[in-house]
Amino acid sequence: MRQISRALAILAGAIVCIGLPAATASASVSMSSNDHGRVLVVAPVGDTSCGETTPYHTIQSAVTAASAGDEVFVCPGVYPEHVVIDNSGHSRDNLDLEGADVRNTFVQFPPTPPPAPNIDAILLVNGTTGVDIHNFTVRGPWNDADALGCAQPTHYGIFVEGGGSADIYDNHITFIQDANQALGGCQDGLAVRIGRYFAGQSGSGEVVDNVIDNYQKNGVTIDGKGTSALVADNVILGDTVDPNGINPIIARNGVQFGRKATGRIEDNYIAKNEYAGGVEDPNGNDAAGILAFETTGLRIARNYLTQNDIALDFGFGPAGTEEPCLPTDSCTTLPATTDLMIQQNTARANRFNGFRAEADAQDNHLVDNSAFGTAAGHDCRDDSTGSGTAGTANQWTDDHGQTSMPPGICRPDQDG
Repeated sequence: MRQISRALAILAGAIVCIGLPAATASASVSMSSNDHGRVLVVAPVGDTSCGETTPYHTIQSAVTAASAGDEVFVCPGVYPEHVVIDNSGHSRDNLDLEGADVRNTFVQFPPTPPPAPNIDAILLVNGTTGVDIHNFTVRGPWNDADALGCAQPTHYGIFVEGGGSADIYDNHITFIQDANQALGGCQDGLAVRIGRYFAGQSGSGEVVDNVIDNYQKNGVTIDGKGTSALVADNVILGDTVDPNGINPIIARNGVQFGRKATGRIEDNYIAKNEYAGGVEDPNGNDAAGILAFETTGLRIARNYLTQNDIALDFGFGPAGTEEPCLPTDSCTTLPATTDLMIQQNTARANRFNGFRAEADAQDNHLVDNSAFGTAAGHDCRDDSTGSGTAGTANQWTDDHGQTSMPPGICRPDQDG
């Protein structure tokens, strides 16, 4: 793995600061200009910890006043807001949204949802390009629409859509879940999302050096035609609350790429995505460290995957069962999962499978991966059939695992 030291430092700081007041640290910042534009400073009313009085007491007010190339610097505090970064009125491209310190700069769900049809995201980038979001704790839980049960709008920590782009780094994104755990099984709560195929929305960006934990459904979701992202050097932990990290009511996924989204997943530590109702067969209810489906050309390398139901699950399911395309898309069904390069990943102590290819996965390449310590199932499994390795439709080369289905796709390590 290249490094995850910065994300681990964020995690250590978050642990140290649990229970501390927001003003345990101070920051000093120039209020005039940065290398590109103005610096607009946000601070709670009456707070001068950043050095001087500012007219902006909400993040949204400063973002609204900002123009392309400006920086919005957020002083230590707690900000319950739905922040929308878009180009309404004028361009806000290349906006830099910076928190003073991930340990004491919190932006969280407010007590009421945004007016329909707005997206229920703490931070929403809609159409603005080149946005930087860094040095925040973005946190739930939410408790704003429980009367609707599982029909309430989906909640997001950070969401990029409308062709927008954002680099999301050095943040702690945590507890994006319903405060009412009776609704904890709803397919809701995505910590970071870029793109949304079935709404015709795309986006792009980088998700790097973050700690992302205790999400209700997915840690990072990259979804849809025209959407691309780099997801690298993050610590992604599904459940740090329930015993042994096994969630009793929902199957979580650490990173999900799907529906024609492309990009790279590299050098992440992904753990604790396990569901009490999961089994190896059928595996439709299992949680995954990495889930990739209905996509081509994705690169997955050097990730460390542990304590998941399936470390890395690629493919949608039986051949021919892929989802239908949007009427505006030039296809009937979404593509089978093809041309993935899966290289030098480590899967350790997962419950059912280390690396698993679904039946519709074809012409994918697995090289020098290692799986061991799978509790009940197979370190390596491929449900496809074809002219590839051991009668599968994929190429397995120098992959290691103590147990394989079919035999021959992985070879045992003597020290596994």
